[in-house]
Amino acid sequence: MKNMQLGTKLALLILLGMAVLAYTAAWNDTMITDEDPHIAAGIGYVQKADMRLNPEHPPLVKVLAALPVTLIPDLNVPYDHPYWANPDADPNLVNGQWEFGQTFIFDSGNDADLIVRLARLGPMLLMLLLGWFVYRWTRDRVGVGGGLLALFLYATAPALLAHGILVTTDVPAALGIFAATYFYLLYLKDPTRKTLLWAGIAFGLAQLLKFSVVLLVPYFGILAFAWWWLQVMAQRGADKRSVTTALPVRPFLAHVGGTMIVGLIGVAVIYVVYALIATAGYPADRQLADTMVLVSRFPESGKSAGDLVVAMAKVPVLRPLAQYLLGLFMVLQRAAGGNTTFFMGQVARDAWLSYFPMLYLTKVRLAVHLLSLMALVSGFLAIRRELFTKIVRSGKSLIARVAAFAQEHFDELAMILFILIYWASTLLSNLNIGIRHLSPTMPFVFALIAIGLKPLLLGEADANAHSMLHRLFGAAQNAFIVTILVIWALISGLIPFPHYLGSFNALAELRGGGENIAVDSNLDWGQDLKRLGEYVEEQQIESITINYFGWALPKYYMPEGTQINGWWADWDGQPEGWFAVSATFMRQACAEPVRGFGDREGDNYDGYCFLNDYAPEAIIGTSIYVYNLPTAK
Repeated sequence: MKNMQLGTKLALLILLGMAVLAYTAAWNDTMITDEDPHIAAGIGYVQKADMRLNPEHPPLVKVLAALPVTLIPDLNVPYDHPYWANPDADPNLVNGQWEFGQTFIFDSGNDADLIVRLARLGPMLLMLLLGWFVYRWTRDRVGVGGGLLALFLYATAPALLAHGILVTTDVPAALGIFAATYFYLLYLKDPTRKTLLWAGIAFGLAQLLKFSVVLLVPYFGILAFAWWWLQVMAQRGADKRSVTTALPVRPFLAHVGGTMIVGLIGVAVIYVVYALIATAGYPADRQLADTMVLVSRFPESGKSAGDLVVAMAKVPVLRPLAQYLLGLFMVLQRAAGGNTTFFMGQVARDAWLSYFPMLYLTKVRLAVHLLSLMALVSGFLAIRRELFTKIVRSGKSLIARVAAFAQEHFDELAMILFILIYWASTLLSNLNIGIRHLSPTMPFVFALIAIGLKPLLLGEADANAHSMLHRLFGAAQNAFIVTILVIWALISGLIPFPHYLGSFNALAELRGGGENIAVDSNLDWGQDLKRLGEYVEEQQIESITINYFGWALPKYYMPEGTQINGWWADWDGQPEGWFAVSATFMRQACAEPVRGFGDREGDNYDGYCFLNDYAPEAIIGTSIYVYNLPTAK
């Protein structure tokens, strides 16, 4: 009990450290690109219960972000803005989230920095809650020490420190998936009304964090079938019955029925939340009109889905579910369409199969890679030992012993299964959006590292007797190696401060730095505009040309009196004098076009290649390059 209480205190201390690191690192970061519509839309949900903006993301993160913002005295929300009011029902103004958000945050007399800093409190709490679940679940599997190790790796991960504080949905999605899986496995092992209710609520809340969490539906189906099959095989092996005997239907139906009830509870949660904060204040005729405009933008393959949503929007009692499905289908259509991306010297709209593996290799800490390898080897040897030593010597049948082993380690198998399913869906997707997209796998990875290292860290006698690692190095030496790697992981998590978003590991230097591998949310998401303004003031620059990747207004952060000129890569000629360009635009406009990129009008892949002839005067943060270009003769 004392050990448990100490572990809880240490876990809370680690989470406090994570909160301080993440929040202070982002203190001077400008609003990143995706925060613009999320914050503004959330304000509309809280104040108006109206989800006309940003339906392609569920509301929960945005609501949590908006709640503290609404406490700002004299907050001015421009509800008379055309992109909100749309008095003439102009289809071009439907879902004008970006323009409305920019006007609200930067051009309505509000304190933009205060809005952004307050909005980030909600996502930060979700990030910390995920950390608690990482500790709790891993502790349940391998004890307090393992739980603290998993939490420590989680709390010092640069990618999570960068994205967990932002008003975006990637880390919240990781929370939804991890927590929902935790509660669902509790239900499978102990199917009571209490565990059923908690599993259903967790499943529903997870769906309200990000639409990609719908992946839990097939995942839970696989888990339900696997758990039933293992129970049947274990019982048959114990009774020494033939495995070819007809499988019992009633237990199978009980598992399927229970899982369906979990889903129905989840749908009820979705319905209630959408009814209260998405459609309660959203006029029915306006919702229907907006829905018809948005589904008209679907490709031909999505027309039937669009027709379904429109039909549901016409039925008052189905309006909340219609709004939910509209967002889900919008996300599916976008994922199929791809996005313009720079990757290792090339630019394309279609995805690269090597994109996410390369990002995982170069943005995750090297110490974590090595710990993963050690855990994999240790875990494999432990499995071999248990399967082929303990099991063979027992008196049960082989089927019963294998099934019992799988049941005992079902949590670990479920974690591995999710990682495999998620990676497969990611690699098959046509959307390359950055390391943040892999956030849902990271808590499982950290938990599995701690679980896999258990034989090395806890000094189990049986493990010491049979583990190859123990024979080679000994228990003390293995613990020493793990300790060194954990310290290395900590140092690697502190060095990038405060520029966590653009952090890459040492392997990226083999390509000349992370900016030559990938940009966008991996390096440049508009976070350094405020720092650019500070540089302009320090250098006493009176006029500057800016090509900025983001939705913050440059005039808001430049010193008063500074002349700001716009520039785009596809303009003729080149800018003169002081010129600041975001890494995303610069890399995309000087890259090899592949997979048909360049065939469309407006595709630009060489507009900034002239910058190769000049050295930047400064690199602001990790994302903005500043040049002092000569005047054309």
